[in-house]
Formats: sequence, C-alpha cells, structure tokens
Amino acid sequence: MNKRFSFSLFLLAFTLTSSFGQTVQWASKVIEFSSELTPIQYSAQQILGKPNVLPATGQNPNAWTPDKPKRKEFIRVGFEKPIQIQQIAIAESNNPSALFKITAYEENGKEHVIQTLNPQAIPLKGRMRNIFVEKTIYKVASIRLDFDGAALSDYFSIDAIAITDSKLPIAAIVNIPELMAKGLITDHLDANVNSEYDDLNGILSPDGKTLYFSRRNHPGNMGGVNDKEDIWFSTLDANGKWTLAQNMGPKFNNEYPNFINAITSVTPDGKAAVMVLGNQYLNGGKKMLAGMSISNNVNGEWTAPKAVKIENDYNYS
Repeated sequence: MNKRFSFSLFLLAFTLTSSFGQTVQWASKVIEFSSELTPIQYSAQQILGKPNVLPATGQNPNAWTPDKPKRKEFIRVGFEKPIQIQQIAIAESNNPSALFKITAYEENGKEHVIQTLNPQAIPLKGRMRNIFVEKTIYKVASIRLDFDGAALSDYFSIDAIAITDSKLPIAAIVNIPELMAKGLITDHLDANVNSEYDDLNGILSPDGKTLYFSRRNHPGNMGGVNDKEDIWFSTLDANGKWTLAQNMGPKFNNEYPNFINAITSVTPDGKAAVMVLGNQYLNGGKKMLAGMSISNNVNGEWTAPKAVKIENDYNYS
C-alpha cells in the first residue's frame, strides 16, 4: 500500500465495537515467536494491544512482520485474564491468509487446536479475521498462531490479536481524536514527498523543518528496487512547502533495511539533537546487526551512525 503522509502529527486511536457485557481482551504479552524483521519496528512486541494499523493496510512498522517471506512462522501471545472464548480476532494488516493453525492454551499449559486452515493468496491487502468457535469449557490464557508464508508472494504482517466471550464480531474502527474534533485540519503532502512506493514512518526534526521517513524498494534507494528500506528526507522551504525528497546517502543507507526510530532534542532551542536508528551500523555501515545506533547533529550536520552496545540484549529473531 502506498502510505499517504498526512502530517498534522496526530495519532489515530483505535477502539473496539462491543456491547451487552462483551469482554474483549487484546494480547498483553508475547510468550514466544519464530522471528521478527527488527527488534523495534516490525517486531513481535508490535502485536500487543489494540490495532494501530487497521483499518489501514499494507507494510507498516507498527505490526509484527517475520524477518523473511515465504517461510513457516509462529507467534504465541498471552492475555491478562484467562476467559472462556467464542471468538478470536486477528488483525491481518498486510498480505492476509498465511494463517494455517490456531492453538489455545489453558493456564496450566494444556493445549487445544482451535482450528486448522488452508493458506492461500487472496485479493485483499488486509482485514480483521474473526474466527468463531463453540464456547470453550476451559479458560484460554494464551493463543498461538502458526503461519505458512509459502502460499504468499511477499511478507505478511499481524497488527493485533484479541479474544472474547461473545460472537459479536470484533472490528477496528477509527476514534476521532479530541484535537481533530476541535477543528484540526489535515492535508496530504504532495508528490514531493508522497511517491508510488511505500513511504513509511515519518518523523519530524525537533524544529519541525525537516521530515524524515523510509522508502521501500524505491529505484532511488542505494540498492535500487531490491533495497528493502532507505532513509529519505524533505525540508520545509520559506513558503511553507515541502521540498523534493532526497535520499540521505551512503552515510545512513546501505543494502540492509535502514530506518529512524526517533529524533530527540537535547537542548531547549532544538539545535542539538540525537537521532536513534534501527540496527547496529558496523565497519562504516558495511555490516549490520540487530540493535540500535545513534547519530548526533553537530553544526547542522548528522554524524555517521555509531552502534550502541546494550548489555544483556537478547534478540530472538
């Protein structure tokens, strides 16, 4: 999906349709998983809580995405309070239908295969998948989903998982933010920023004058169309218009996925800032490992990313 930037910098909150005593629980912890694209964005932790991608669809760093396509993958999540269930809702936010088995676990670890499915490509970019079952005689404490990506052409992503004691379908709906209700106006950015490719994860500089984001498989990426993700930027000109986006170049981009997690001001005037990047840049970016790196803004220029060593950092991807 082509992500259309609409940077008034508000977040869409998602709520759940429920009524008549329906109890709905979204996953509250990740118990185990097969892999994740990175430890932060696209990570297994992104599956927790209510949907923050749906009803939008497509590749999004806020949904769990395994590290490689066309493989068997799994994830098991837990819920705060075990309950008897009649429905499991799976927010398939990108390339749905890889799911082939759903297993429920009691508190004591006893497992029950809820349903087996036939993975196959379908003409949908994403959906909320509702699996209905007869009310379980046991209480469900956790759910495991098994996937077979071989049936799909590309990566798949899961935004959220919920259980409920009701057969009233669970659906993600947009809850209009309070600021918007007070008259906040949004405007799509033009072709200087938006492209026909996937434009992801927009982050503003502390002074609000530079917009950083990632582009997937763009011809202008350092590795061309086969390059998963490069960092790009656009600046605000004197007329309040965003300039034509530019690739940040080989200092920040290489053949591996490159993206920014955050930019934080370290002085009140915003002139000194720190950029936090995904993955560890090693040997001048010639080698990358899971983790994080930082870059400092010195006299208006970003320094080369420097890997941050984190003690006792466990990455199971």
